[in-house]
Amino acid sequence: MTANRPKSRKSREVITHPNVVHAEERFLAPRAAVPSAGTARVIKPNFGACYWAPDAEPQRAITPFLQNLPFVRIKGSGRHGRVASYWTDGPTGNGRADFKRGREYAVRVFVAMDADADGACYLERIIEAIVIDAASRRAKSGKYSRTLPPAVQGFIYELARQLPSRR
Repeated sequence: MTANRPKSRKSREVITHPNVVHAEERFLAPRAAVPSAGTARVIKPNFGACYWAPDAEPQRAITPFLQNLPFVRIKGSGRHGRVASYWTDGPTGNGRADFKRGREYAVRVFVAMDADADGACYLERIIEAIVIDAASRRAKSGKYSRTLPPAVQGFIYELARQLPSRR
């Protein structure tokens, strides 16, 4: 590139400004040829292959892990049963009773996890459902829209209390 030299209109003398870049010098200059390795192709990853599809493999029956939890709602029965929601608990008027109920739910989850090998996967889905429930409460601006319901607080409290001892 040449030096930044704008010309004045009157005398055609060159005035140098060190911080000025002229567009015609920068963008109209010919570029060096870039060697190409063929035609460009867009790579589109198949993200759908990462998720379970009902037609891809036979459906597992609902495990006893989920059947014995009172806050999990199951639609259907037998082979055709499926989980409709992993967290269906709603707050009642008594916060202290809700907190105790949440602690009991966490104890039941740990008992069920000990009985089932896939329990950790279900615990992840339960926590995800709790987060979704809290976000939907926030959107509705209902009761406990700015805080967690007491049952969820009890559930998390008991999880945090028992997890270090289960290492």
